[in-house]
Amino acid sequence: MRTLLLLALLGAASPAWAQEQERKLVDRLLEPNTKLANADQGKKFMGERTASTHAQVNTRSFYVSEKNLARNFADQRSFATATVQPKVFQSRSAYLPANSRPTSFATKPALAPAIASEAAKSVASRGYAGNRAAVVHGKSQKALDRRNPPLTIEQVRELLNKNE
Repeated sequence: MRTLLLLALLGAASPAWAQEQERKLVDRLLEPNTKLANADQGKKFMGERTASTHAQVNTRSFYVSEKNLARNFADQRSFATATVQPKVFQSRSAYLPANSRPTSFATKPALAPAIASEAAKSVASRGYAGNRAAVVHGKSQKALDRRNPPLTIEQVRELLNKNE
């Protein structure tokens, strides 16, 4: 029971401590201490502009042969071109051997169309919709037309062009 009470007290105290930390942060942001500075802030860094010659370094000598990589070629050769004559093609009729000529083949006659078993039956149906009389207006439409009469083409044009 004591541990539960202790945990409840710690849980209630931690948000209050967090709020205090946040206030301190806001104060530091709004009023920073300008006296604080890094010790190296005013330090000047000067690099040496010459290479260090403190150590003596021995190197081995080496030889690079001068190779002339360019090649000399003999004079360019010249070639004579022959004129090209167009070929003449002969036209003659094709020869078909007797055994490869097309022949006619016997085929079976086409079957007559089958007659459906329901061909003699008839079914009653409604009349064609195109034959019905057109209903001009119902009673609700008449009441709406009396309240808001339909617009003429000129009135529609005026409404559409109102914003221009």
